[in-house]
Amino acid sequence: PANIFVGPGDHVTLTDFGIAKAASETQHLTRTGTLMGTPEYMAPEQATGGEVDHRTDLYALGVVLYQMLVGHVPFRGTTPHAVLHNVIYEPPLAPRQVNPNLSAALEGVILKAIAKQPEQRFQRGAELVRALRRATEGAARDAFEPAAPRRPAPVAAQPVAPPPRRRSALPWLLGAAAALLILGTAAVVAMLLINGGPPVLPPATQVADENPPEPTLTAAAPSSVPTSAATSAPTAVPTADVGQREEELLARLDWRRDNGEPIVVRRAPAPPSLDGSLDEWAGPEYDVSHVVFRPENWQGRDDHAASFRAMWDGDYLYLGLTIQDDRLVQLGSGSTIYAGDDVEIQLDTDLDGDRMAAGLSEDDSQMGFAIMDLDAGSHEAYVWRPPSRERPLTLDLAARKTPAGYTVETAIPWPALNLNPQSETAYGFCLSLADTDTPGLVDQESMISTCPRREWGDPTTWGTLVLVDW
Repeated sequence: PANIFVGPGDHVTLTDFGIAKAASETQHLTRTGTLMGTPEYMAPEQATGGEVDHRTDLYALGVVLYQMLVGHVPFRGTTPHAVLHNVIYEPPLAPRQVNPNLSAALEGVILKAIAKQPEQRFQRGAELVRALRRATEGAARDAFEPAAPRRPAPVAAQPVAPPPRRRSALPWLLGAAAALLILGTAAVVAMLLINGGPPVLPPATQVADENPPEPTLTAAAPSSVPTSAATSAPTAVPTADVGQREEELLARLDWRRDNGEPIVVRRAPAPPSLDGSLDEWAGPEYDVSHVVFRPENWQGRDDHAASFRAMWDGDYLYLGLTIQDDRLVQLGSGSTIYAGDDVEIQLDTDLDGDRMAAGLSEDDSQMGFAIMDLDAGSHEAYVWRPPSRERPLTLDLAARKTPAGYTVETAIPWPALNLNPQSETAYGFCLSLADTDTPGLVDQESMISTCPRREWGDPTTWGTLVLVDW
């Protein structure tokens, strides 16, 4: 914070970055064998003497953002060593537990910025800028009132009263300049201040209103996915050019810019082996951080949290999920697997069509899968939409227990999502996870999603999926 100066007109200047600090100072040195940085603002890899890069500075920026909006740094202690222990091993307190006036979207940005692993953070300053802009634009909208919950029959959900409007006590930092990635040793000027506004309360969610027959589902055992019939190899692009190419593509495409960060999925060099280990997954890891249904039941990331990576080829959308859940509960089967802990995917294949007609159309699909018994390795999957394609689904899937929950690897055939995939095309997309900890309920207790304002029946609230060949 000592390196952040607010000048005339609320212009913010960053005069220094920790990784670029000269070793001539008498404290907070960046040398082996010394305390590398101010403990409260050090990233885990810096605290452990690991490899540091521009993402370490983005982490420190996230700590400052957390401090400005919550009132204190995410990791504290009575001694520097106690602080470092918490930085390395302890999860941060969710910002909204201290400041409930923050939106779920903004909380998700903060938590991603200070993720423990560099791969789980924003990979470029420009990504953080975009995410903060969308979160603050969303916070300026009026609060949503929850809609009716889910099937079998629509029942009005208990509305959540919006908090009183108030002005933010502090202007807050919007983002870091993209030059951070190239000029790690340079001073950066290009910070934007925005006054906070009222948060957006997450809307409720529901599934299709139909009551179809429930044929018996044959759950597939964990296995390896057969080699894709579509053998197009990924286009080799130098790593340094990937970020620029992605930004140029997103600038060219028409996508829903107020519905969260786009999920950019690269073509798989080879089909992954589905064993639940996630060892062969690479590329960006996306956080599922927005509480979109009954937020009063969500008890923080220890209760329910998730992240995922994705790949694709001509036959499948591959997903590798890390799920943190203190209790796995499944109360339904077949078309009612949503009445428990499940993963749901919504895909909109015609974004232009949503401008012509409100509500769901034949181009809008929804499918889900659920772990029925983690010890036995059993699972079920179901396609709910479009109604003409509703059916149980045999899915290649493997799950594995972890100390905090479980991992899942699966290969979803494109016909289950009603899509013939095309590279460099934007599709509407939401990946959401339901959580139920209380047996006997007819509906899930809460839901987290990649989409900050996801509503089941409104594709214009869904986020964006972009498939690329590089």
